[in-house]
Amino acid sequence: MPTIRQFRGSLQLTLIVLINCNSSYAANKDGRDDIVFQPLHTKCKIIKKELTHPNLNVTYSARPRKHLIPKIWMLRWQKIYIPIPQKKYVTLIIFNYHNSVQPYAKSPGFILIAQDGTTVVAFHYFKTLKYVYTNGVNFALRLPPELKTHPVFRDLQQPEISTSSQNKMFSYYPAGLDCERMNERNRTIMTALLMVKLNYSLGKLISVYKSMGGYSGWVSKEKVSLKQNNIPTSYLIWKGFYSRAFSNAVVNHVRIYSPANQDINNLALTLGYFYKAGYNNRPDWLYRFEKLLYRNTADNRVKFRSAIKRAKFDSLSQRSAHH
Repeated sequence: MPTIRQFRGSLQLTLIVLINCNSSYAANKDGRDDIVFQPLHTKCKIIKKELTHPNLNVTYSARPRKHLIPKIWMLRWQKIYIPIPQKKYVTLIIFNYHNSVQPYAKSPGFILIAQDGTTVVAFHYFKTLKYVYTNGVNFALRLPPELKTHPVFRDLQQPEISTSSQNKMFSYYPAGLDCERMNERNRTIMTALLMVKLNYSLGKLISVYKSMGGYSGWVSKEKVSLKQNNIPTSYLIWKGFYSRAFSNAVVNHVRIYSPANQDINNLALTLGYFYKAGYNNRPDWLYRFEKLLYRNTADNRVKFRSAIKRAKFDSLSQRSAHH
């Protein structure tokens, strides 16, 4: 693993660089100009030598226009379409957000887990003032103990950062970092985003495509090998980020995990887009869940609880549905 991982603890400080990238200085309370954070400028060459991880060379590629659509159902969440692989699902946990950020989150977050380990996660990254923080780690820590051997738990604990410049990291690669010729601002931003990109993937990054169903953002595909209950397991992970016009304070995020032996390799290409066939023969619990996401009425809650009970979702899902 590259020694650049030493810098993971500096990611929060890196954000200060991104925010204050037009100036190397900031006035303190006494009115004096002090350097805020400048190691990325002074250590550009040293850092570049450490940027050897193959994931850093993966950049945006053209989304294929024609592809085989896997067997999926569609779920509309936050005005975007999420492909739900047609599986036997056993767990559905709904996460409501703190009152302070609920105005920015039109729909609650959720985690949906199938019998074979296929998992769909949807949640929000919230921004506040100049600083950015993520719900990812808290989201993972709130998972019940029986789910903490699943790769979703380890992945959500990765230090993830959401900034207005983050989508540019997939346009950058180490060879493009010219420490001698680039101006201070561009050098600082590129170095910072390459560091963020290094921490983006849990496994091997395979491809990245721009846009999410017409919204600004991206979708990526990666492969990871982990030990789950001491058994080697390979998963494909699709991650989709997109921003919405209703608020500058939230970035919506979807992740889908699938055992690598499942033939749904084109799932990344369907994320965010509408497919009419995905609304055919949807199970009742999925229909009721979509209605609940958009109108949390007493009637919708009762019908949703009945639907997941009939579909034999586990007790964890039943408890979640009552909160």
